[in-house]
Amino acid sequence: MQKLIYIYCFLCFSLTASAQEIRGRVMHDTIPLAGAHVLNLANNAVTTTDANGYFKLKARENHTLKISFVGMQTSYRLLLKTDFGFSGLLLQMKEAINQLDEVEVSKYRKVTSQELGIMKNDIVRRTDAEKQLYQATHSGGLPGIQLLVNTLSGRTKMLKKIVANEKNLAVANYIIENLKPFCQKELKLTDEQVSVLAYFVMERPEFHQLVRSKDNKAMEFMLIEAWTEYQKLAASEKED
Repeated sequence: MQKLIYIYCFLCFSLTASAQEIRGRVMHDTIPLAGAHVLNLANNAVTTTDANGYFKLKARENHTLKISFVGMQTSYRLLLKTDFGFSGLLLQMKEAINQLDEVEVSKYRKVTSQELGIMKNDIVRRTDAEKQLYQATHSGGLPGIQLLVNTLSGRTKMLKKIVANEKNLAVANYIIENLKPFCQKELKLTDEQVSVLAYFVMERPEFHQLVRSKDNKAMEFMLIEAWTEYQKLAASEKED
């Protein structure tokens, strides 16, 4: 009887350990990064941060997380026992330094045909981030000083990164929703591996173009090449 109790306790401990989660938040200084890509290199579990930069992911001690976001330096974090505490893990990202700052200030505001009443306004559906970016880059007839303030403060630049990341996530979601059967059948991928592959290619312009044209057949060939590339990179990272 005592032996059975020991086995039961051991199994319960093993199940608890295997189901362990890491909780955390991804930030840039004091700004939470929504849509940051978090990948566990040990088990290929993948997720993205919510609107406030928070995430949770299956992980254990000594696993390594890979964190990426448009315009930021990709970072890696080896998980320690203390990272699994109640407060969770705080991950700070740094800006990539290979980009030039943009200054977009114009003395004259362009008058569109819609404003002149020549053409009817088309309905434009924007996400919250796109709305904020539009407001930050269009003065609405006010002096261009506000555009300059938004640019110099870094607000415009950060909003552009967030919008770009949203577009990347849209590509990843399209691949997951529409190419999963192909990946599972031809590449023998699990649901989790399909997500990893989708996030791996989501920043590539050629995939954005194929998603816009809904050319799934061409995307299938490119996904085969991308999966081979990902496996080589994953193997080299483990060796390092």
